[in-house]
Amino acid sequence: MSHNETVSSSSITRGSRYLNPEKFSTDPSTPGAELQWSHWLHTFQNFISEEISNASPDLKLKLLINYLAPGVFAIIKGCASYDEAIELLKKSYEKPRNRILARHILSTRQQKPEESIRDYVRALKLLAQDCDFHAVTAEQNQNDFMCIAFISGINSQRIRQRLLENLTLSFDDAQNQALTLETAEKSLHSFSISSNPTSLLNAIPVQPEQEKEVDDNLAAVNFGHKKRRCFFAVVMYINV
Repeated sequence: MSHNETVSSSSITRGSRYLNPEKFSTDPSTPGAELQWSHWLHTFQNFISEEISNASPDLKLKLLINYLAPGVFAIIKGCASYDEAIELLKKSYEKPRNRILARHILSTRQQKPEESIRDYVRALKLLAQDCDFHAVTAEQNQNDFMCIAFISGINSQRIRQRLLENLTLSFDDAQNQALTLETAEKSLHSFSISSNPTSLLNAIPVQPEQEKEVDDNLAAVNFGHKKRRCFFAVVMYINV
């Protein structure tokens, strides 16, 4: 063991009761795993920076392994360095953020019944954390705002859902995708009508004169049926 590792080990012993992190055992598929990972990583990095600031990369990797449960250790089992292991864990726990969806949720979030103003503000601040806000030009800021307003105001729920699937989206791209989806919807509707004769007939407007002619023809047919039924009834009566 090197001198640095010896010094570091003694430092850990003296201060571990204050910053010693718990063993991390959360599975990546567990609900809320990203938040738990983020919190644990901060505690572990505090532990590293305060207690063993001079630790070698090899010692950091050993400590990381020591503070991971077997199920989590399996993720980094093949890693040869501390940085590689941390990067792989981040990819496993930190999912790509959908900035467009996050901003849509923030812009449409309304105060709930019985929710105080203070709680409403707190909820908005939490939602804003996922929106990836950063310093941009006035033109980019306008573009982003118009994009969110455009998506929120679209009548088609299907088109809105498809646009919100994009992780990032400019106003121009939103317009182009929406137009393409709208054209596809109209084409699909036209094809559905043309392939269904009943739907096609229902889609053709009928003039009042035509409606009257159809009604008269139906009445004549019904009257003819009634006359035949009456004639057969009289014959049967006479025979009796």
